[in-house]
Amino acid sequence: MGVFPHPNKSDPKVVARVLELRKQGLSFVNIAKDDQVTVSREMARQYCWKHFPEEELERAERLKTLGKYRNIRRTKKYPRVATKFSIVTYDFLQYMRIVRRWARTSGNILPNDLDMLLYVYPKGFFTKRQFYDYHRIIGIYQDITFTRMRKEGWITLWRTYRGGKKKEAALYTVTNKGKQLCNKMHKMCLGEIEIPTTQISKNEDTRQHGYILNAIKKINKERRE
Repeated sequence: MGVFPHPNKSDPKVVARVLELRKQGLSFVNIAKDDQVTVSREMARQYCWKHFPEEELERAERLKTLGKYRNIRRTKKYPRVATKFSIVTYDFLQYMRIVRRWARTSGNILPNDLDMLLYVYPKGFFTKRQFYDYHRIIGIYQDITFTRMRKEGWITLWRTYRGGKKKEAALYTVTNKGKQLCNKMHKMCLGEIEIPTTQISKNEDTRQHGYILNAIKKINKERRE
């Protein structure tokens, strides 16, 4: 096959051959493969459109129908997503997992210890029995947890045991260190303060660490807007 001629400077013999093959029902791909045809299939298609107007009309109708079909499919495949139309009244637990991760890493506190701290924080004062009763929901070894939290400075003794006729159990309370951590967690969940990104530990999977930082940045940006 040689150099394809311009459609306005076409060889009459080639045009006649193309039209003849097209009348026989051959496709433009097969027409271009003919030995006597020295044009591409696109050029052969232009010859046929010029001499067979009905083919041009048929092509226009086909493209019009195809365009409508594509619009319908596109609408169904990519529907518009409604945003900010939720009827939920409370959503302060939406990012609880991110806030917990921040509290665990910034306070260097174990997950079970954090659960116990959040339980006794609103009580003000609590007994060891109350601590143990709730700890059964979390796990065993409540004595170890209680001792560890006292040693790490999360809870402290507020009143010693009182004997005599009016026996009064010892009372414990959350330290200022624990109160500050719980207070920040509540404010972060309510959106009153932003979640810091500088106190997220890097002693974990690099990819997971990146996901957490990106999530915190996105949450803070949404709340600022």
